[in-house]
Amino acid sequence: MPRKNQPHKEHRVSFRYNGKRYWVEADTEKDLAVQLELKKWELEHGESLSGKKTTVDAWATEYLETYRRDYISLAYYRGLITQKNIISAEIGKMPLGEVKRIHCERIIAEMARKGMSKEYIGKVRGLMVSMFDVAIDNELMLRNPAARIKVPKTAKGKQRRRPATEHEKELLLAAAERLGDPYLAYVELLLYFGLRPSEAGRVQGGDFDLKRRRLHVRGTKSDNATRDVPIPETMMERAACWRRAPFEYILKNAQGYPTNKEVRQRFWRALRREVNIHGGSTVYRNQVKGPLVLADDLTAYCLRHSYASDRIAEGIPKEVVSLFMGHADLDVTDIYIDPTDEMYSRALAKMDAPAKAPSPVAYATGNGGVVGYSGVFDGAETAEK
Repeated sequence: MPRKNQPHKEHRVSFRYNGKRYWVEADTEKDLAVQLELKKWELEHGESLSGKKTTVDAWATEYLETYRRDYISLAYYRGLITQKNIISAEIGKMPLGEVKRIHCERIIAEMARKGMSKEYIGKVRGLMVSMFDVAIDNELMLRNPAARIKVPKTAKGKQRRRPATEHEKELLLAAAERLGDPYLAYVELLLYFGLRPSEAGRVQGGDFDLKRRRLHVRGTKSDNATRDVPIPETMMERAACWRRAPFEYILKNAQGYPTNKEVRQRFWRALRREVNIHGGSTVYRNQVKGPLVLADDLTAYCLRHSYASDRIAEGIPKEVVSLFMGHADLDVTDIYIDPTDEMYSRALAKMDAPAKAPSPVAYATGNGGVVGYSGVFDGAETAEK
C-alpha cells in the first residue's frame, strides 16, 4: 500500500505479482503507465534498474570510451567530449532512470537561446539519442527520452559559404606568395584543385601524375571523396616540384607528418592577417584592427566553393564538376555553385549578341508540309491560315 503520512498523487493503480499486491502512483496517466511498466520490469528481473544509480555523466563518459573512441578520429572524439559536457552541465548528476523528455528539451532550448547553430544543436541531440539507445540495450533505461525532441525553429541555420571574389583571390594569392610555402601551397590546393582543407593536409608529392595530368586525392569524408582531379596548366610547374619528393606531405609539420586541423587554421589566420596588414589595417598589441580588407565570412572552405563556381563558368558540365569535387550527390554540388562575375559576363555576351536569322533548312512532315523555324507551311499558306 502507499506509504502513510505522504500525500497521494492524482493517479494510482495496484496490481498483483506472485500473489503480492503492489501500488504505483503518478501525477499523470501517461507517467502512471510508464511507472507501472517500470515496476513490472523490476519485479520480473528480480532487481531494480541499475540506471537508477548510474548518473548521466558517468554513462556518457562510459559510452564514449567504450562505443566511440576506437572508431573515430581524435579530433572527432574531442568534439563529442565537448558535446557531452553541454549535456552533463544540465543533467549530468541525474540518474539515468529519472531523465525525462522535458530535461532533454531544456538542453536543446538553452542552446538555441545562446545562438548556437541548428547543425551543432542537431549533433548534441544526436549524441543524446545514441547514448540513451545504447543505455536501453544495456538495460539501464526503459525508453529514450531524447528520441522525439526537435531543434527549435528559432535556432540559427548554418551560415552558407560562398565563393571568394576575384579581388579576394588576388589578395590571398599575393599574401601567400609573400609568406611562401606552406601558405602558398595551402591556397593553391584549395583554389586550383578544389580540395577540402582536410584533404589538402594529406596530399603527398607522389600523388601528382604528371603524365596524365591528374592529382590523386585521398578522400576524408566518403567513398566518393577519393578521386582524381585534373592538374591545370598553370600548376604543372609546381606539381613537378612537389613530385620530386614523392613520399613527403605538401603540408607538413616540423616532424614531417601531415598537418592537423589546428595547424591549418593557423595557416588561414596568418593569411588573413597578412592580407589585412598589407591592405592598411592597423595592429594594436599584436591584434589587427579595422578597417579589415577581408570580409569575416571568407573562410578557407570558400576557396573550394570558388573552384566549383569557376569550373561551371568555364562550361564544364555539372556532373563532371561533381566528380572533381568528390560529391556523392549532384544536389550537393548545387550548394557550391554561386553566380560569378565570369558567369554574368558570358551571359551578357550571349544576350547582347545579334540574333541569328532563321535557318532556311526545312524537312518534310508527314502531311506534305515542311517544318522550319517559322512554323509549318503548306505551299504559300501557313497551317494557321
